[in-house]
Amino acid sequence: MKTTQKHTQKEENEIEKCISTILNSLEQLLTHLLHYSIALAKFILPLVLSSLTMCLSLTTVLISRRHASTNAIEQRPLSQSSTSQECKYPFITDQTIAHEVIEKLSIYLKDKERCQPKDIMMPFRAAQEAGVIRRITHKEMKEAFPHHCPSSTTSVSYYTTPDTNPYHDVAAYRNIVEDFAHIAKAKEG
Repeated sequence: MKTTQKHTQKEENEIEKCISTILNSLEQLLTHLLHYSIALAKFILPLVLSSLTMCLSLTTVLISRRHASTNAIEQRPLSQSSTSQECKYPFITDQTIAHEVIEKLSIYLKDKERCQPKDIMMPFRAAQEAGVIRRITHKEMKEAFPHHCPSSTTSVSYYTTPDTNPYHDVAAYRNIVEDFAHIAKAKEG
């Protein structure tokens, strides 16, 4: 029995020694991992940040190019066909002020791609009331302002019908009518 206790005591001492060695090794390993992870973080973090910065820059460039191409479509220059005298914007009553009218319409339509037809049609109705455009058709609007044209022909027709005035209580509408009236008066004077 004494031998078994000695043997057991000896085994326990060896087990404790092994556990102590394993714990010391784990502690050293964790210390090294901590140092390496700090070194890796110092190396990897700037790479991640520069990659994110590059992605942000590319996204900004793509957005600005898309915006520029949309504006180029909306504000394309007036040109007449070489084979005929047909104007590109036949809804404008006086072609000598066509550029100013299209420019003003483009300004009022800016950032209104996803608006309600009533909001999109307000500058057209104001220009119509000021006398710088005649009643525009859905087809003409789609050709001149493809990104802003309501999908419904009924909307274009309703908001440009002379018998109705859906904007009678909208203060901004009066200001837009005045802006278009100034274009007509500037041409006269």
